[in-house]
Amino acid sequence: MLMNTASLETRACPACDGEQAQTRHVVGPWRVVSCTDCGFVYLPVAAKADYFAQGEGAWESSIRQARALKLQTSPIVARLSLATRFRTKFRKRTPVDYIEASLDAPRDSALAVLDIGCGSGKYLSSLDARFTPYGIELSAGVAAQAQKTFGARGGHVVNAATIVALPKFAPGSIDAVVMRSYLEHEPRARQVLEGVRHVLREGGVAVIKVPNYASLNRRIMRERWCGFRFPEHVNYFTPDSLREMAISADLAFEQSFLDRLPTSDNMWAVLRKA
Repeated sequence: MLMNTASLETRACPACDGEQAQTRHVVGPWRVVSCTDCGFVYLPVAAKADYFAQGEGAWESSIRQARALKLQTSPIVARLSLATRFRTKFRKRTPVDYIEASLDAPRDSALAVLDIGCGSGKYLSSLDARFTPYGIELSAGVAAQAQKTFGARGGHVVNAATIVALPKFAPGSIDAVVMRSYLEHEPRARQVLEGVRHVLREGGVAVIKVPNYASLNRRIMRERWCGFRFPEHVNYFTPDSLREMAISADLAFEQSFLDRLPTSDNMWAVLRKA
């Protein structure tokens, strides 16, 4: 996607703040680099937050554009993927599955769950009545949809950038945080994880799903990898770099082999506040 350069800002390595980087990929006008200090892979420019609040940069618009571009540039692969969507149902896990498996709490507890990048709120819809859903969403349109769902259950949605929204939640007030397909979008990923630790209660968990830059498909497809989306995806995590960033935010990192299969373009992890 081409965009006005006035909407872009340069940035240092989001993992270690290093200023030196080497180019790893060039995709059209976009350059993906790796930090020479820590090796983290990222986009050295990022769109400003207001670009994603509404218009073409908002989630509901950008996802349509990404699908249309994939159909245009890789029509056979894209149509085959759409025709075989049933394959994603096998052993499919959701944020709710991870919360229920990872969160240590009595069955009759009242629990607060915060979905960062909550979209329309559908990913928390299967939580049972003991959970109160809260959300953070930058896109004004889908934030309003999520507010209707979460508000009916006693929660609410903050329509703002995450780094601004997190301080609106009291320290230790959240039992579980969901970051599904979010952290790859966040220019200040390490600071967000530090903020997540602040709002989590002791023993609380954060469930993360991000594209897996270490996947075999990325190595094969190279610059045509499906995980590259510009300007939306600004961070490219491997299991090692995700673990290192979590530990730097003082969060314990849990990830099984099945959560980071090299044959999958995505990976899951659970972070825990000890």
